[in-house]
Amino acid sequence: MGNRRTIRRFRAIISLVLAIPAFSFSQSEYQIISIPNNIISLALHNGFDALKKNSHFHINPASIDSNEKSFSLLCFPAQINFLNYSNNNLNISFLDYGTFQDQIDNEILNQFTAYEVMAKINFQNTIRNLFHIEYSVSGLYSKIENYTSSIIISDLKIHNQINNYNISFSLKNIGIILEDYTNHSTAIPLKSQFSLIKSNENSTSYFGYDMIYHFNFNNIEHIICFYTNVSDNINIMFSGSSYSKQLRLDDANNDLLYGIGFGINIKTKYNKKIDIGISSLGSAGYIYGLTYNF
Repeated sequence: MGNRRTIRRFRAIISLVLAIPAFSFSQSEYQIISIPNNIISLALHNGFDALKKNSHFHINPASIDSNEKSFSLLCFPAQINFLNYSNNNLNISFLDYGTFQDQIDNEILNQFTAYEVMAKINFQNTIRNLFHIEYSVSGLYSKIENYTSSIIISDLKIHNQINNYNISFSLKNIGIILEDYTNHSTAIPLKSQFSLIKSNENSTSYFGYDMIYHFNFNNIEHIICFYTNVSDNINIMFSGSSYSKQLRLDDANNDLLYGIGFGINIKTKYNKKIDIGISSLGSAGYIYGLTYNF
């Protein structure tokens, strides 16, 4: 029974300290495949999914093209930290939940650590210049105290372009559990995503709409995104999610920021790019961090 108590304790703490959509509408385990993996995805709430990993379609801002090396650090409340390294078609991620303690006054009854690590390989192909297909294979290892789990998952995305529109449909987190924490089965957060992006005539501003269906919870999330060029070296982006309703406390001043993501992209004189972003989690605090592209 001790293992189940530890897992339940972990879920309860994550639900309390990270009362955000990614955690509120999925199980606490395997969060590394649900949370943002860089500043772009943080600022856009994992929207703008119709962006490609290359410039096959013209609606693909060069400042957020992912065909380069990058390092990202995201900081969550409760000292939970996320690291990601991306090198062309390879991504390596690490999510550190930190140390959890059962404590009464100054007496620590029990403490344990938890983390997740994932490696992803991305592939892509074009079919007769009509459709662009991206797919990936990932291996994930998760540890909560002495209990471990490992899974293999795959993502599939199909793109198309119609005039100034980019359209994509994807199915994410298709996989199997190789090793579960306990005898009690844990579900993989399967989801589908429809994405639509439109650029203006000068291709300096981009508007996006994404709809994500979470199969495990029969729940739909709507995301609105905007990205624009401020100057040759500065771009800004922001987004809003329908999950902001879950963060509201009927405080008009604070509720305006709940569920809002914002980011800025800066191109340095050395032709490197730095992304800085933040996203509101309501009363739980903020996610913030940076991505360095080199």
